[in-house]
Amino acid sequence: MRLFLGTILFILMGAGNIHAEMVAVAKNLADIRSSPSEVVSTILFQVPRYYPLSSMESRDNFLKVTDYLGNSGWIRKDSVDDTRTVVVNIAGRANVRSGPGDGNRIVFKAHDGVCFKVLAEKDDWLQVEHETGVTGWIFKGLVWGN
Repeated sequence: MRLFLGTILFILMGAGNIHAEMVAVAKNLADIRSSPSEVVSTILFQVPRYYPLSSMESRDNFLKVTDYLGNSGWIRKDSVDDTRTVVVNIAGRANVRSGPGDGNRIVFKAHDGVCFKVLAEKDDWLQVEHETGVTGWIFKGLVWGN
């Protein structure tokens, strides 16, 4: 019985040390695969530049990742980096403004799933840049990621 309880305690203590690392897609388009291999796996879906992913496991040249929708798979390590990025995570559209705050002019609107590189942070606002080069400020509560 003590051995059983000791094993359970060891597992629980180890689980507390597991933490997710955020990574971002660094290529124009990256494949998320069914297993950590390009030979014996299928492409589950593809993700664009700046797409944020949560990674908890590494195997060979691959990372096991999960996205903001809960989809998971394997991505090549050379397809990602540690750039701080976010993805719009709301139904409908998110306002991207000229400055940090609701009183600033709306520069454009971004749909759910649109990805941005984070340039700066002020209070509850993030200054972001889309891969097309357009920039603005978005409220943190409307995005998922770093």
